[in-house]
Amino acid sequence: ALPDSIRLMVFDCAVNCGRLTANKILQRAAGTKDDGVVGPKTRQAIAYTPDLAQKFAGFWLQYYTDLPGWTTYGKGWTRRVANDLRI
Repeated sequence: ALPDSIRLMVFDCAVNCGRLTANKILQRAAGTKDDGVVGPKTRQAIAYTPDLAQKFAGFWLQYYTDLPGWTTYGKGWTRRVANDLRI
């Protein structure tokens, strides 16, 4: 039920970070409570959030920078997010 512009990004994030984390990042990008449950309020916010993919990418990168492996894997993680934005 996600817009085409964000669907692949959320899936990719879920594969690499876990479904709960992907849902929370999506909720932050949409400006709703990040409880990990994508319910009616989140879906409504998603529909009315401009630049959702860019906001999602920003929160996803922020998540990565907080991980202890950032100095080692950060370059690859950044490329993954950037590639998802281009699709």
